[in-house]
Amino acid sequence: MIRTTLRNAELSDLVALLRTQQDIKYDIVASSDSLFYSPQGDLLVDGGDVEITDDGVSTTTATLVPTKIFEDHVAQKLGIPRRYIQRMRDLNEGPLLAHNVNTWLHRADNADKNWFVRGFYNNGEGVARALLSDRYQVIDHIDTLTAALDGIRKADTPTSIGKCNLTERSMYVEVEAPDVRAMAPLLLADYRSPFTGKRGADNPVVFAGFVLSNSETGGGAFAITPRIIVEACSNGMQYTVDAMRRVHLGTKMSEGEIAWSEETRYHYIELIKHQVTDAVSTFLSADYLIKKVAEIETKGDVRLLSPRRAVENVSKELRYTDEEADAIFDLFIAGGDTRAMGVMQAVTAYAQVVEDPDRANELEGDAMRALELAVRYS
Repeated sequence: MIRTTLRNAELSDLVALLRTQQDIKYDIVASSDSLFYSPQGDLLVDGGDVEITDDGVSTTTATLVPTKIFEDHVAQKLGIPRRYIQRMRDLNEGPLLAHNVNTWLHRADNADKNWFVRGFYNNGEGVARALLSDRYQVIDHIDTLTAALDGIRKADTPTSIGKCNLTERSMYVEVEAPDVRAMAPLLLADYRSPFTGKRGADNPVVFAGFVLSNSETGGGAFAITPRIIVEACSNGMQYTVDAMRRVHLGTKMSEGEIAWSEETRYHYIELIKHQVTDAVSTFLSADYLIKKVAEIETKGDVRLLSPRRAVENVSKELRYTDEEADAIFDLFIAGGDTRAMGVMQAVTAYAQVVEDPDRANELEGDAMRALELAVRYS
């Protein structure tokens, strides 16, 4: 019905899509007995749509097609194994899927529960995006992004917007400050870009940045995560331990469609502005950048005696698939740095080529952990 994902997009493309999505947002708090799966595997919301005829206004059933994220929530909240749900989908067993979901959804222990359903709905066609607690506090992408950009402007530090990514789970916006830079000769002494062949020793520069992330579907808190970017290869290393986060929790919502007040939206927007302004002054500073580079160089200047075994052990600890582990090892060899820092660079280089933005963000967040594990298995 509508595009829901973007990969490595421009800010203007992200804003345009978010505005389109905002116009057809469908948010409703519904009781258990008003939610059903149909034999076709769709979500039915009894009384979830309004029909206007010559006889007046009446409520009708809204039909929404579940996304993968929505069915992840169904599995988690109703205790149905996710692989079983997927198997019923793969085998087109809609009636069996409906029987399972409806049975557990309408059990006595769920009788008094309300659920917050997030979706898109337009001209009778809908998508079910998330099944959440009725305490979930909505902080939408467009409001988050608008507030964040305002907070960046108020901080008065020269920045640029890098890649923008959007998934059914989260939004990621890279903020970069190329003028906040530091020399990292030890970090980049042996490294060359596996994509361009450029040698880090010829341009041993890193610069500061951070990633703005937000979820509209229960995929995590609004967060600002500091990031170091290698100029020669664009590898990005996130410092997740220093991230600023705000969990989406709020007061319990009453049953019915949600219309957020301007006062509520203003409160959230102002809070995000302040957090982003604080993040700029903290993370986009030369002192912070130099400190983090020193940490990496102190920890990671360790030569690997068995690179293959080290990469295999790191991949196992971080639960990478065999395909991911092989790709990371190939990038490690292409990078030419046989120290622990080379493993970190290989993981973050792989983040640049992964198609799934959620996975790419996770891989960048693994940077320091990969470094520490490579040292352990050196």
